[in-house]
Amino acid sequence: MEKIIVDGSSRLSGEVGISGSKNSLSAILPAVCLKEKDSVFTVRNVPCLSDTECICNLLAEIGFVVDKDDGQKRISVYGQIEKLSLSEENVRRIRASCLFLGALTAACGEARVPFCGGDRIGDRPLDIHISVLEKFGVMVHVNQGLIECKAREFPLRGTTVFLRYPSVGATETAILLAVKAAGESYIYNAACEPEITDMAVALNAMGANITGAGTSVIHIRGVKKLGSLDHEIIPDRLECATYLLAFAVSRGNGSVKNVIPEHNIALISLLKDTGIKIRQHDTSIEIDASDCHYLPINADAMPYPGMPSDIQPLLSALAVLCKGLSTIKDTVFADRFQYVSEYKKMGVDILRSYNHIYICGPQPVQAATVTGEDIRTATSLVLAALSATGRTTIYGYEHIRRGYEDFDKKMSSLGANMLVVL
Repeated sequence: MEKIIVDGSSRLSGEVGISGSKNSLSAILPAVCLKEKDSVFTVRNVPCLSDTECICNLLAEIGFVVDKDDGQKRISVYGQIEKLSLSEENVRRIRASCLFLGALTAACGEARVPFCGGDRIGDRPLDIHISVLEKFGVMVHVNQGLIECKAREFPLRGTTVFLRYPSVGATETAILLAVKAAGESYIYNAACEPEITDMAVALNAMGANITGAGTSVIHIRGVKKLGSLDHEIIPDRLECATYLLAFAVSRGNGSVKNVIPEHNIALISLLKDTGIKIRQHDTSIEIDASDCHYLPINADAMPYPGMPSDIQPLLSALAVLCKGLSTIKDTVFADRFQYVSEYKKMGVDILRSYNHIYICGPQPVQAATVTGEDIRTATSLVLAALSATGRTTIYGYEHIRRGYEDFDKKMSSLGANMLVVL
């Protein structure tokens, strides 16, 4: 495993720019399947991540020509679908690969995709995705780890879908199935995350007719053709949140730039409640935690616009410093607490009760050797190491590279003392 070595007790300061959204890109790229053969599909502000490389490999695997320019942060895709099945090698690496079920079926009437991978953060079933496919008249068969889809009628017909939970991935699958389906479709209890809105903006630019994205009811009028695209990906709100919390736990001060502040309003509100000074601007956020006596945290991770579940593990690094009892609850992934055992190795006393954790602080954080087995757990351990006394070694840096562009370089530019060993 790759590791990152962090010397604690450094106060971060300076400016950091935020890259394009990994989750937005992961939702938009599978829509390449829906374009016409001669159309060109271009996305900009693309983050240079291992997940980005994986999705590009999936597109190449099914027949597209992918022109990736990391220097210009651009991806252009040409050609058409030549193959309706994906290999396990790439699919198992990322959760977003499940979106190719909807994209390929919407484009060609069938698809064969192995069960997807991604972070191990508890039970992440595909039953809502399968239910959506079936609502659109798709027969779904699971055979030895392979999900096989075949439309009863093609092109698909529009329908009404009610999601039992506002799943982001299931909402994206429903949108992909609906944009070229004959007639109208409604998605009720849809996810409202900014990445859903960005996906709809991109598809509408190709000629789709989507309204209501960003609300709980999405209305889609199917179209016969989708053309070219030239779209700029929104900033990554989770990366923005990570650097805000990095400044906070290091008692630092600085500015996070190239952001949409309202996308992190839940976190901004929580940080203000702890006593941290924050100022919002049009595309940047200033933070000053240099002279702060942290008040305890009471946070619930929930669907947008609530606190993201992805940020829940990172909040614990701040809760350790807060005076009094902090309570953190995750209503999205009840098992997203793998980091608790690693925090205990760093001398932190945490009590977990199902989907709650309780931390009574402030507590000293001790340097240790720990392991992060998903993106946010590994990042949370890095944040905890910033306030630790001594040198902490965190295994699992390959997970951080999946979700953060140039993480070690950006952190070092702010004054963090860290070294990556690949």
